[in-house]
Amino acid sequence: TQGGYLLGQPVFTPDGDAVVYTAWDAGSGGSMPKRLGSTYCQQRFGKIYVSSVKLVMQELSSSAKGETKYGGKDEGYECLTQNDVLARSPRFFYSGGNDSASKLAFLSNPRGFDTHVGCM
Repeated sequence: TQGGYLLGQPVFTPDGDAVVYTAWDAGSGGSMPKRLGSTYCQQRFGKIYVSSVKLVMQELSSSAKGETKYGGKDEGYECLTQNDVLARSPRFFYSGGNDSASKLAFLSNPRGFDTHVGCM
């Protein structure tokens, strides 16, 4: 992401081709004029993003095998929580039964609130 964001809580997608992560506003994103530590601001304004890592993983695999092939660069990212003000803690889970596809779950709040030691 651009500018004043802190990235964390990464989790690979089940197919290993992308990473889903939280991007917290660190002060210059417009929502938070001050950079408070997580001790004072556990519910920092944040969004969930996904970024492709398929080419990076292929490059790492090639270099581990002694090959010197450059596969290019994964580009772009996508915000999965455009309409949420507070979003964090992405996790994949399997719903079981006949539906063997994994699903993404995360904590979010579309309205937001005073985040200093507040609760979701």
